[in-house]
Formats: sequence, structure tokens, C-alpha cells
Amino acid sequence: MFSSYLQRAGEYLNIENASDLVERARSAASDAAERAQKVSETVQAEYRRTFVELDCEISHISSDLHIMEFPSVDKIARLATRLNADFAQRMLIYNMSEKTYDTSQFRAEVVDVAFRGLPAPPLELLMELCLSVHSWLSSDPGNVLVVHCFSGFSRSAVFLSCFLAFRGDSDDPVDALHEVCHRLRLRDAVAVNPSQRRYLTYFQRCQEGFTPIRTPLRLLGVQLKGGVPRFEAADAAVTFRPFVEVWNHGELVWSSLVSGASGAAPPRSDSVEAESGKDSREAASGSDGGRPASLPPGFGAGDACVPFQTPPDTMVSGDVLIRVRHMSASGSCDTVLRLAFHTAFVPPEGLQLGKHELDTACNDARVPEDFFLDLAFQRVESDEGSQVSPVFQKAREVSSELKEELRQRRQREAEARAAEAREAARKQQEESERDSGEALAATLQQSSGPAQAQAQAQVPDDAAELRRALAAAAADDEAADEAAEGPFPAAASPSRGGSKGQPETSPQNVSSSPRTGADSPGGSASSEGRSGAAHTEPVHVEAKADNSEIDTLFSEFDAALESVGGGPSSSVTGTEEAARRPAAPTGPAVPAAAQPASGTQERDAIFGDVDDFLKELEG
Repeated sequence: MFSSYLQRAGEYLNIENASDLVERARSAASDAAERAQKVSETVQAEYRRTFVELDCEISHISSDLHIMEFPSVDKIARLATRLNADFAQRMLIYNMSEKTYDTSQFRAEVVDVAFRGLPAPPLELLMELCLSVHSWLSSDPGNVLVVHCFSGFSRSAVFLSCFLAFRGDSDDPVDALHEVCHRLRLRDAVAVNPSQRRYLTYFQRCQEGFTPIRTPLRLLGVQLKGGVPRFEAADAAVTFRPFVEVWNHGELVWSSLVSGASGAAPPRSDSVEAESGKDSREAASGSDGGRPASLPPGFGAGDACVPFQTPPDTMVSGDVLIRVRHMSASGSCDTVLRLAFHTAFVPPEGLQLGKHELDTACNDARVPEDFFLDLAFQRVESDEGSQVSPVFQKAREVSSELKEELRQRRQREAEARAAEAREAARKQQEESERDSGEALAATLQQSSGPAQAQAQAQVPDDAAELRRALAAAAADDEAADEAAEGPFPAAASPSRGGSKGQPETSPQNVSSSPRTGADSPGGSASSEGRSGAAHTEPVHVEAKADNSEIDTLFSEFDAALESVGGGPSSSVTGTEEAARRPAAPTGPAVPAAAQPASGTQERDAIFGDVDDFLKELEG
């Protein structure tokens, strides 16, 4: 019925084979289940973001380090609610956004960390921040640090990467950056710009022992080589109108943009982009708010180089930011490139940096691939001498102590783990040996069970058969004795005694003889013993002794049979049985430890002992 239904459905759907219909149904069901699963996951994620995370982002880098998004007006209340619920009075907030906001909603201390225009904190400030954070976190085990930027996470990521390397959680800041970006769900290749990576290497060199000196340098010139960027129409005569800005210690030192006759102002100094390297377009307008009075010189595709001659007094030291911008005919400005560096790491020949080493330009298709920036410097001997900050040495000492403490703690943890592993291995081995012993015992019990049951079942039959054989042998022996005496009664036979006081031997006593047959060697020997009167009395005494020993033998034999068959006498040990059994003249006694374990072997040993004893009596 079902197959006909599938066939009709297949005909309706123009499917010839019913199996194809089944396969399509399964595929449709699987797709529906997968879509339902995705919808469920999406709903759960949205629920968590809305009601648990309160539609704001806080990333946990470690148990005591956290990064949050900028507390804008529409999110500051939700951010404060989450942070206050988890870390009230135990958190320190670093504001690296260069923006201000209402900090009263946070039950914590908020510190504004300003380093105007630089993509990363200046080196000295970076060391001071690491020391300050270490002091805060070590003052109480429950203290935490929360960091935030403005339009992204790059400044926060760079600082926390340096701090993780500072206290030994990572070997160097570049490795730490991978972990931080992973926590932020960002690719570190695009999360930070070339200048920020440059400062990560600066920090590592300082941790390795290098102390940067703020030696003054004179900037001699700036040249853009390797092709002219195309920021205007490709067919235009002028495609590039650049101007240069030089920043040092948060101040604009020099700009190549010359004010026009109408007093046009250069771009505002506070417009320097803070993080991403992609600042918004700005208008360099005149006083009347229209077109700027003067534009920078223009360059076209045919120009091989764009030079800028700096004034002789353009001096820089320490952390420096250089920015090149393009001004369109309308007066709007675009950042072409940006470069942050420290003068202590500038080689004598100056700096030559390619496109991939320049912020913004590295990802801009309007900048030629062979483009590079050439900076020329001259070292200047200062009367004040080179300035060396003691914070670098202090940071190295504290970092070394933290790394040593971390090394010792990890060593103790490793030893504890090794001890736990050894203990677990020992217990596992004991359990394995115990399980193996139990399995072996169970196997032996299963294998010996049928044989033991069969042996116990055969014991009664074997015992009855042995008794019948012994009785037959006794009857044969009695018949042989009667035949030897002839027609005389046993009491008048000369072979039965030579005096009146001699006790008479009963035929019943003879019938208890343990001989196995009338023709046995013992039987013939006994007949010879009766033929002479001289041997009559010893034979009579020996017969009585034989009867007593035979009775004892049967008692022991019955007890042994009951032991093998599981009767009441089974509790008799091998040693007690050996003590009760008459000693055999031939062969050493079998020790108790050598007794057979199974019922069949024990029975064979008992029969062997009976045979030995019979041979002794007959001998």
C-alpha cells in the first residue's frame, strides 16, 4: 500500500523511481532540520546578546584582564550594569579613546590615558602603565583591569599584549597579540596597523635590555618615491596634492601646508586619527567657509618623486608621528599614510619604509605597490645631553621577578601534575591487576566447573564398583582357603593351631582380606603359609592384624570418597588425611601442598594410595 502511494506521488512529481522520491524526502527533511538548527542558534545568540550581555561587548582576555567597547551614550548604562554586577569596587578602567564621558555610572576608578594621535602609547608611558597595572592587580587577588578605545580595539589590544609579555604570560608581545585577537574574535593581520606592530617590537627590545635614549634628531627632508598616488581622476593632470605633518610629544611640530592670503587655517591638530589609521575627511576651508585660499602643489603620474624640504629647526626626539595627507580641489582631506616611530631606533642612514610598513597606505589601492617613504635625519649634540628614563630599568627588574615567580609556579604545578599522574597510574595498575586476577579466577571456575561436576557425579558409581571388586576378591580368597582345607572343618585343621588354647580363626575374618583375586601372588603365598604347622600361629595373628587394618582402610576410604563427592568429610585437609592414612613402605609421603586441586585428580590419588596399601598387606 505504501509503495503504491509512493509510486503515485512519484508520478505526480514526474519521478520515475520511488527510491528517488524517498531520497529527495530525506534530503528535504535534513535541510529543514539544518535550517531549524541555525534558526535556533541565531535566536539563542540574539537572546544572549540582548538579555544576558545587554547588547554590549565585553571581551575577557584573562581572569583579570578585560576589553570593552567604547561607552557611548546609548551603551554606557548597560556596560556599567554588567561591569558593576561582576567587579564593583574591584576594577580599574583605562580610557584610551581620548574622549570623555560620564564616569559616575561605573563603580570603579576611571583613568584617562592620553597619547594624542599615536596609534600606541609612547614607550615610557607604556612601561609606566605596565608597572601601574601590576601594582593594582597584585594589591588584591580579586582586582581586574578593563581597557577600552574609541572606534575599535587596536590600542587596547596592543597595550594588553605588552602587559601579558611583561608579566611572563607570553614570550613576547607578538605572540600575546595572537591570543588577544583570538579573544576579540579578530584576525591579528588586520586588527593592528604597521606602526602598532613596530611598537610591539620596540617593547620587546626594551624588555631584553635595550634602553631607548631620547637623542634629538633634525629632520632634513621627506620624500615620497616609487610612484605618485592617484587620489584624483586618472586622466587628470594632477592626481595628488600632498602635504606633510610632523608631530612630537602630542604637538604639531611642522606642516608643509602654507596658509593662504585670506588666512586659511591648516587642518586642526586634534583631527589626528587615533587608532585605525583611517581618519574622516576634513575640510581645510578659508575664513569665509568656502574654498581654501591656497592648495598644496600638485603632482601627476609622470612625476618620479614628491620632495618636501623641512626647515632647519625641525627637531624631534622620542616618539614621533609623521602624516601625509591629500587635499582635493574642494578642500577635503584624505590621509595617505601615517608613521609612528621612536628616534632611539632610527639608524644613521635614516628610515626607508615600504607601502606595507605604512599605516593606511598598506591597504589603499590608490597607492602604488612600489611606493615608499624616505626620511633623512641628522643627529644633534645637545647641551643637556641625552635623556634616559629610569622607568625602563625598573620595568625590566619587575618583569624579571614576575617571570621567575611564574616559572617557579609553573614548575610546582608541573611537579604536582606529574605526581598526580604517577598516583593515577599506580591506582590504575592495581585495578588492572585486580581485574585480571578476578577475570582469571572466573575463567578457571567456568572451565573447571563441568569437570568437577562430572567427577562428583562419578564418585558414587566408582565407590560402589570398588566395594564390589573388594567383596569378590574376598569371596575368591575364602573359596581358595576352603579348597585348601579339604573336608575337615576349620577348627580341626592342623594348620589352624597346635594347642587347645589357640583361638579359632573365623572364615568371616578371612573374607575381609583385601586381595584382588585368588590367583594373586599374595594368595599363593598365604596357601604355602598354611601348609605347615610351624607357621600356623603367625598366620593367625597376621590375619587378625589384617582385619583391623582393612577396617581402618575402609573408614578412611569412605571419608575420602565423601570428601571428593562434597560430603560432610570434605573439610578434612590433605595434611590430616595423610596423618590418618597408614604409612606406605615404598616411596616418600606426598606433602599436603602437592595434593591435586581438582576432584578427578584427588580421586585418582586416593585410588593409588589404596593400591599401595593392598600391595603392602599382600607383601
